Amino acid sequence: MKVMDAHVFIIPKGQYEHIGNTRAEVEEMFADTDGIVLMYGIKQHDDCFAINEEFFKIIEGMENIYPFVWFHPSKKESIETFLSDKNIYGIKTHPSISQCIICDPEFENILKIAEEYNYPVLVHSGRAEISRFKYIVEAAGKYKNPFITAHLGGMATELIMDTLKMIEEQNIIEKYPNIYFDTACIYNPKTIKLAVKTIGVDRLIFGSDEPFHDYKAQRANVLMCLEDMGYNEADIEKIMYSNIKGLIDGVKK
Repeated sequence: MKVMDAHVFIIPKGQYEHIGNTRAEVEEMFADTDGIVLMYGIKQHDDCFAINEEFFKIIEGMENIYPFVWFHPSKKESIETFLSDKNIYGIKTHPSISQCIICDPEFENILKIAEEYNYPVLVHSGRAEISRFKYIVEAAGKYKNPFITAHLGGMATELIMDTLKMIEEQNIIEKYPNIYFDTACIYNPKTIKLAVKTIGVDRLIFGSDEPFHDYKAQRANVLMCLEDMGYNEADIEKIMYSNIKGLIDGVKK
């Protein structure tokens, strides 16, 4: 069965206390997978263009990776200039770090480019009000490109439950065919199983948030949950590989 981790970071040594992920470590850790979505670690006041340039220098020549680049709300011309000579497969946004909800007009330049090239946009979701799932839904209603809701729409269990309730009550899966969800940093089997039941195997994407969370533990945990639920290999592979690969293959080059 094929496996791709759709939420992996390279973290320079010293950027975070006791946390790092060098190129060599990433290559070794994911040598037995069928690819990874790779991003660069960021902090609130980082210059997104300088960080992305550094990222591309580090990953030059790496194989079997699909780079996603991170942007603060920025001028359209600056984004287009940066992307003109880069081979990317998606965009990462972090509303809490950028201090801006994803559906705010400030993100319009990024999302218009994402729509033009059909880039998947991976959106952080978490405890901060500014990172709530409801804003991703609003953005997905305005733009046709895929939106990947990180951390099952909340990271914290009670927020994930709120997201799953909203999905059911507002019929999100049917109304918004461009909304997906990743499993990054979610360990509770009950939560994962409820998410699979609510969202379905066609819109879930395996991700780990490595090195902030452990890739091997999450891979084993998600596989255990899916096997316990009786899913066959083809359906399991959708979550573990095919769904994210489909979005990557849908990017317009």
